[in-house]
Amino acid sequence: MKKLLLSSALIASGIVVNAQWVSQATGFAAPSRGITNISIVDPSIVWASAYDGSGGTAKIQEFTRTIDGGANWTPGFINNASQLEISNLFAISADIAWVSMHGGNSGGGRILKTTDGGLNWVHQTTATFTAPVGFPNVVYFFDEDNGVALGDPRGGYYEFYTTTNGGDLWTRVPSLNIPAPSSANEYGIVNRYSVVGNTIWYGTNEGRVYKSVDMGYTWTVAATGLSEISRVIFKDADNGLFIDGVDIASSSDGGATWSPLFYSGDFLEGDIAYATGVTGSMYISTSAAQGASGSSYSLDDGLTWTLIDGIQHTCVAFYDNLTGWSGSFNTNSTENGILVWNEVALGVITAQNDKAIGFYPNPNNGVFSISLKGKQSGQTTVTVFDVMGRNIYSSSENYAGDSFVKTMDISSFPGGVYFVEVKDATQTYTGKIVKQ
Repeated sequence: MKKLLLSSALIASGIVVNAQWVSQATGFAAPSRGITNISIVDPSIVWASAYDGSGGTAKIQEFTRTIDGGANWTPGFINNASQLEISNLFAISADIAWVSMHGGNSGGGRILKTTDGGLNWVHQTTATFTAPVGFPNVVYFFDEDNGVALGDPRGGYYEFYTTTNGGDLWTRVPSLNIPAPSSANEYGIVNRYSVVGNTIWYGTNEGRVYKSVDMGYTWTVAATGLSEISRVIFKDADNGLFIDGVDIASSSDGGATWSPLFYSGDFLEGDIAYATGVTGSMYISTSAAQGASGSSYSLDDGLTWTLIDGIQHTCVAFYDNLTGWSGSFNTNSTENGILVWNEVALGVITAQNDKAIGFYPNPNNGVFSISLKGKQSGQTTVTVFDVMGRNIYSSSENYAGDSFVKTMDISSFPGGVYFVEVKDATQTYTGKIVKQ
């Protein structure tokens, strides 16, 4: 029995948009289409795969795509994949994408490619994944030509493939290049991988992580101390997190060794993403589980987590700290289905003159911090306005060096939206916070 990305027991509920997330319509005609994974090419071009979020067991071969940052999403159907379900989808442009498809308990599956924006999908037959043992979990491309497809063990060793021509020809990685499974019951997990540069990590149900530093041609393996790998994310070549339910293991040496991470706050076990950018380290966790839904973020490598909301998020992906999407459920073809990150509400603004400013946590209880990064000297003035434009707080102090950090306290004021203005010698920065 393979562990799939989402359980059919996750039933779609009403979507409530908060300050951090803005709802967009995925365009699916059938209601309760959930999103299983999101592939962001750039801030304008995004693909997402679908599943049956109604609680049924229908095998769905549907995806949706935007080329305008989510203002419009166009759904589509994956042909040549009858009776198969999507393991993951990976796109490299507005026209070119691949999907790995599996046969569920019957095993088997396919890698398919589109070069026309999803109108037609071609089965790439040399990645065989023969039933009943073959089972594709991941397809990923480092560029338009070089890719890797990862499955479960077949014939006594993991069924991994590489390609140098966009998948026209897939070649199975020899057994000598892959450490053996730890037992006859070990297998990979659908869409559980992370990539930095030419390095890829791939988790198993027995808490081990396979790693390749050469785009999948040779592999090593390490144990994490977790029972299984339900989520994996690396922010760079050295530092990463592996998740088993609510348990987290961290590594600072590329996954060679692991240590338990004793965190605090509201970490959510459904999915996790890393958002690069001026915050240094922003992880986003999400969940769609009934009674434990929501999204949260961490700015300190997972040590503390701040809850953003309590709505259902099926999956999450970020392009940078300003650009991200979270999976949801549609109501119909014109309402809901996916959530786009509202970077202004987060309070992280890329500024001019190689400087950037952040407001966090956000939302908050009235106590929050302002962080201004970038070398500068002189007086810095901070002013907080309510939604009527009234000045409710103001302070001024010197800013010298490479960073300015100030803690604000407006806890005595009513809950709601406030605007923060920060002025230094060269520029004015404005952000929005939410006091709960």
